[in-house]
Amino acid sequence: MKKIALITDGWGRYVTYTWIQGYRNYMAAHQSDMDLYIFQSFGNFSMDEKHNAGEYNIARLPDFSEFDGILLDLATVSQPDLIAEIIERAKLSSIPAISLLEQIPGLYHSGIDNYEAISRIVEHLITEHGCRTLNFIGGPEFNRENQLRFKAYRDALLRHGIPFEEQRVIHHNYEIETGIQAFSTFKEKNLLPDAFVCVNDNTAVGVCLAAKEAGYSIPGDFLVTGFDNEDKASYYEPRITTVGFSKADIMENALLMLEKIWNGNAEETYIYAPFTYVFQESCGCVSQNPPDRGEYVIKRIVAERYAKLDDGSEPCSPGLCRIHRACRTYAELADKTWLRKYLSVYEPRYLYERKYGCTA
Repeated sequence: MKKIALITDGWGRYVTYTWIQGYRNYMAAHQSDMDLYIFQSFGNFSMDEKHNAGEYNIARLPDFSEFDGILLDLATVSQPDLIAEIIERAKLSSIPAISLLEQIPGLYHSGIDNYEAISRIVEHLITEHGCRTLNFIGGPEFNRENQLRFKAYRDALLRHGIPFEEQRVIHHNYEIETGIQAFSTFKEKNLLPDAFVCVNDNTAVGVCLAAKEAGYSIPGDFLVTGFDNEDKASYYEPRITTVGFSKADIMENALLMLEKIWNGNAEETYIYAPFTYVFQESCGCVSQNPPDRGEYVIKRIVAERYAKLDDGSEPCSPGLCRIHRACRTYAELADKTWLRKYLSVYEPRYLYERKYGCTA
């Protein structure tokens, strides 16, 4: 029985269940004898850094020397030092290690060709829609996926004789808020373009939200593209041009590569899963065979941006409970959350501070 360790980090509240689906698909199609041990953290969504540190300690639990293969999904881990630590541990273990999604020097890789994918998107905007000013909204600068997509954007501009302008680029993270803030920044600097090339669908939705709130229309005033082909892409209005691929396919390829490594016949250090282009309304194209969408889907997508409280935590969430436990007094709790601005309406006699609680 082969043992495989998967290190992965959840994106917000979304569990990366597609990795498991890929494993199940592979096991159903092959006569293989392997177990998948999943070390799943949620260290990138809370404003409570103590909570995040505890979550990320999950990645330190496995002794890699006890496994026959290592799979690393580090694309959404928000701490560069931890990423470097995990990679170093994997290399020192001398156990075959495959990076999922991201290309990491010294490791095998199962993913997609990010460079080619974005290249075609930018080419489409330039040649089919006549765009001459294109702004790039990216994720974390240290993230290899983001770097490849940015390089593809920049190279495509140069191929068409369009000067690269650094002020038309913003890198932050993969969340909707990044798109919202980036749009506001570009607008304030009078740098609204012909098209926004967004690193993923989340940031593309953020651009669309901010543009609508500012009185603009898409694709009327400018074009927008995303990446990943999540439900946001085809259910949002306008439907967002994007790149689709399957994480399950990437997992299946990774397991196939592991078996080749174990059998001594691995000829390549990487393997790419196929991807597809989904040209839709946000770039001025007509959606082909679009899925039905209901108003509830749009509301659910928009709610991701507005559901967070002023301090970044989620209402009625474990995040708020963790902040509560970290505070020694209720005044301290108020200072760390949205409560402070509401306390002035109450009489002081209702506020009793004790080290571990309050009494009336």
